[in-house]
Amino acid sequence: MAIPVALRGDFKASQLRGLARKTKDGPQARRLLAVAAIYDGATRTETREIGPKIDKTQSNAPSMLQALQAE
Repeated sequence: MAIPVALRGDFKASQLRGLARKTKDGPQARRLLAVAAIYDGATRTETREIGPKIDKTQSNAPSMLQALQAE
């Protein structure tokens, strides 16, 4: 079983949300919001819901089927 990691006592959830608002990096903002939710008492499962859902199977490359249909 995993050993829990203690949260730092010098941060508050409101400070982390402020940092998330100021950053221009989307993934960093989502991580900060997830940690802020944990400071507020959210579970790990609940923090997984923060941010947009990303389909990892989707690719930006054109499909082979479309390339063959264009010929």
